Amino acid sequence: MRYPIFSFDGDDLFVFDSLDDIWKNLEVYDIAYPEILLDSDGRLLTKSDAGNDRVSLSDSGAEPDPERLRSMLIHALRKRGQEWSDDAALETLIPVAQATWHKATRDVTISQTFSRLLRFLRLRRPTS
Repeated sequence: MRYPIFSFDGDDLFVFDSLDDIWKNLEVYDIAYPEILLDSDGRLLTKSDAGNDRVSLSDSGAEPDPERLRSMLIHALRKRGQEWSDDAALETLIPVAQATWHKATRDVTISQTFSRLLRFLRLRRPTS
């Protein structure tokens, strides 16, 4: 498993740079939540209970799919208003996605807070 880890939930993108980020941001109730988790190589990851109210991520055993990660990052970044060509390199997308995530976490809005609350309650944000 190679960091950063990307979590895709519909159009939402979350980035975990370290194990500490996972422990700070994923709760045990998130284990049943059906988002897609991919590491930087495109490995599909699964969540499990690590004990002590912590979540552990592990390799699902599927072959890495860097193309899937690349296309999902392009989609997520486009949803944030960024222009990306369909053939953008994964090595370029990863640091941009990280930077976008770090900026978004500094600029948390009421809408994002509400979206996280709905996720906590296992509800989907209505589509606009």
